[in-house]
Amino acid sequence: YCNIITHKTKFLIKSSLEDFLKKLPEDSFIRTHRKYVVNSNAIEQIHFADSLILLKGDKNVSLGRAYKNDFINRYNIIK
Repeated sequence: YCNIITHKTKFLIKSSLEDFLKKLPEDSFIRTHRKYVVNSNAIEQIHFADSLILLKGDKNVSLGRAYKNDFINRYNIIK
Protein backbone atom coordinates (compact mmCIF):
# COMPACT_ATOMS: atom_id res chain seq x y z
CA TYR A 1 0.00 0.00 0.00
CA CYS A 2 1.06 3.61 -0.63
CA ASN A 3 0.04 6.73 1.20
CA ILE A 4 -0.30 9.60 -1.26
CA ILE A 5 -0.10 12.98 0.44
CA THR A 6 -1.05 16.12 -1.48
CA HIS A 7 -1.36 19.68 -0.24
CA LYS A 8 -5.14 19.17 0.08
CA THR A 9 -5.70 15.57 1.16
CA LYS A 10 -4.35 12.04 1.69
CA PHE A 11 -5.06 8.86 -0.26
CA LEU A 12 -4.30 5.21 0.34
CA ILE A 13 -3.80 3.07 -2.74
CA LYS A 14 -3.02 -0.57 -3.22
CA SER A 15 0.20 -0.43 -5.20
CA SER A 16 3.91 -0.68 -4.61
CA LEU A 17 5.80 2.58 -4.59
CA GLU A 18 7.87 1.41 -7.56
CA ASP A 19 4.75 0.67 -9.65
CA PHE A 20 3.15 3.96 -8.67
CA LEU A 21 6.31 5.89 -9.60
CA LYS A 22 6.20 4.36 -13.11
CA LYS A 23 2.78 5.99 -13.64
CA LEU A 24 3.98 9.48 -12.71
CA PRO A 25 5.61 11.97 -15.10
CA GLU A 26 9.38 11.41 -14.97
CA ASP A 27 10.24 15.08 -15.22
CA SER A 28 8.17 16.05 -12.15
CA PHE A 29 8.69 13.23 -9.65
CA ILE A 30 11.82 11.69 -8.17
CA ARG A 31 12.49 9.02 -5.60
CA THR A 32 14.35 10.44 -2.61
CA HIS A 33 14.23 7.50 -0.21
CA ARG A 34 13.02 3.92 -0.26
CA LYS A 35 9.81 5.23 1.32
CA TYR A 36 9.36 8.54 -0.54
CA VAL A 37 8.68 9.95 -3.98
CA VAL A 38 8.60 13.74 -4.22
CA ASN A 39 7.09 16.19 -6.68
CA SER A 40 10.01 18.43 -7.64
CA ASN A 41 7.67 21.44 -7.81
CA ALA A 42 6.98 21.05 -4.07
CA ILE A 43 10.65 21.29 -3.01
CA GLU A 44 11.49 24.48 -1.14
CA GLN A 45 14.92 23.67 0.32
CA ILE A 46 17.48 20.89 0.33
CA HIS A 47 19.82 20.30 3.26
CA PHE A 48 22.46 17.87 2.05
CA ALA A 49 24.35 17.91 5.36
CA ASP A 50 21.21 16.64 7.11
CA SER A 51 19.95 14.59 4.13
CA LEU A 52 16.66 16.42 4.37
CA ILE A 53 14.29 17.90 1.78
CA LEU A 54 11.87 20.59 2.94
CA LEU A 55 8.59 20.70 1.05
CA LYS A 56 5.78 23.21 0.74
CA GLY A 57 3.25 22.94 3.53
CA ASP A 58 5.84 22.47 6.29
CA LYS A 59 6.52 18.85 5.37
CA ASN A 60 9.92 17.21 5.04
CA VAL A 61 11.31 13.93 3.76
CA SER A 62 14.65 12.18 3.97
CA LEU A 63 17.13 12.02 1.14
CA GLY A 64 18.48 8.49 1.29
CA ARG A 65 22.13 7.70 0.56
CA ALA A 66 21.17 5.37 -2.27
CA TYR A 67 19.18 8.15 -4.01
CA LYS A 68 21.40 11.17 -3.25
CA ASN A 69 23.70 10.94 -6.30
CA ASP A 70 20.78 10.45 -8.68
CA PHE A 71 19.08 13.49 -7.14
CA ILE A 72 22.22 15.63 -7.50
CA ASN A 73 22.82 14.54 -11.10
CA ARG A 74 19.22 14.95 -12.19
CA TYR A 75 18.95 18.53 -10.98
CA ASN A 76 22.54 19.51 -11.87
CA ILE A 77 23.32 20.50 -8.30
CA ILE A 78 26.89 21.54 -7.60
CA LYS A 79 28.03 19.90 -4.44
